[in-house]
Amino acid sequence: GEIFVDGSCLKRGPPPWHTAGWSVVKMSQDGVLLGWARGSVGRHLPASSSASEHVAALAATTVAGATPAVTAYSDYKGLEGLEARPTHTITYRKAIYSGIRVQSKARAPAGFRILKVQAHLDPEACTDARERFLALGNAAADRIAKSAASATFGGPTPTQLTAWEREAAFLQRYL
Repeated sequence: GEIFVDGSCLKRGPPPWHTAGWSVVKMSQDGVLLGWARGSVGRHLPASSSASEHVAALAATTVAGATPAVTAYSDYKGLEGLEARPTHTITYRKAIYSGIRVQSKARAPAGFRILKVQAHLDPEACTDARERFLALGNAAADRIAKSAASATFGGPTPTQLTAWEREAAFLQRYL
């Protein structure tokens, strides 16, 4: 089958207030949302866009289970062809996401692959059904990943956010 994966990071204030979420989405060929999974990145990784994209890929390999020939579409270039990369390239010791990449590759069922899809494509501007399907699937994965990031605890309170914005505006004005 075909699934869509995406990650999202909400950067509200300084890095300790960032929240990140991921999603895995299944769509029908005519654009009906059939199912989804979502979650937060967790505390052992930075709350960043890259981390959320990598966790989404790991979740996709886990959700795919033993289903053969699954294609996952991602708008993140860094995941394209992850399953086919040589082990020595994904296990580089200085790469922060090497552990997630190794787990993703190990959990991927036979025939699993990750392909790049264009981000933020307007479905109404698409010229054929296939392009529209990819645009709708990516948009749904993006929307659900953002909702996962929004639902993650750890962001600022409204009072903290207002104070930070006020202080940042002051510094920007006078520096």
